[in-house]
Amino acid sequence: MKEEEWNYLIKTQKDMEGVVASILMERGYKAKPRPYGFKGIVLACAEERDLRDIPEIEKAIKIDFLVRSELEEILSLGYEISKRIKDGETFAVRTKRRGKHDFTSIELNTRLGSLIREISGAEVNLENPDKTVLVEIIGETSVISIQEGHIGYKKNKGKMVRDLLSRTTVIQVPYLGPLDASKTMGVRIGRSAQAFEIKNLIISPWREVRAEELCTFIEGLLEGIRSRYEIQKRTYGREPHRVSVTLRDLYQLIREIWSMN
Repeated sequence: MKEEEWNYLIKTQKDMEGVVASILMERGYKAKPRPYGFKGIVLACAEERDLRDIPEIEKAIKIDFLVRSELEEILSLGYEISKRIKDGETFAVRTKRRGKHDFTSIELNTRLGSLIREISGAEVNLENPDKTVLVEIIGETSVISIQEGHIGYKKNKGKMVRDLLSRTTVIQVPYLGPLDASKTMGVRIGRSAQAFEIKNLIISPWREVRAEELCTFIEGLLEGIRSRYEIQKRTYGREPHRVSVTLRDLYQLIREIWSMN
């Protein structure tokens, strides 16, 4: 694996890494899902703006340094890392280790933290640091990212979230106007709805609309759902749910919902 190829470490829910990699490659970027066999991560060379609209991405970590997973090689970056910490700032080192190595996460945190402190004179603050030196060890490759403030890890809710989304219905007022804009918004909304695999998407106009604009929006919506669904079928280890799309007048729909309560 060539270290210079990657500028982002992307974290996804388990089994979503293939979807993210497929989307990025369709956009012309390099992406490697499950590096060294580790699930839930993707190494990518991409622009930040093209990561923002991919809902399967839970966290995108900008890579500052990428080296082999050897203790001395990581420690050799101590001077370069120290230059990123300003006078008067505090810092903490956090390590996430995947795979087997001849050192522990605690050992790396301690030795790298001591080295940075010795070089920069900065103080360690584990509770509320100004900078966090994040070390993500992925088999034979290690990613180092220097980030502002404290970094916390989100707990993966897994199947519980999918079960909730599979019972969720979303009501969407159609985006109307110039036909190219209506189509583009329809595609984006359709992709997002299918990415979360919600139960149903109800398109609800609330006033008289031009048929051509509504038709174009719905065409884009169905195109977005179809394109994301095809990616899911190729990459998921299970059969994905295809989002159902229906059309209802918004006021009639609200009256019906109220009558049920």
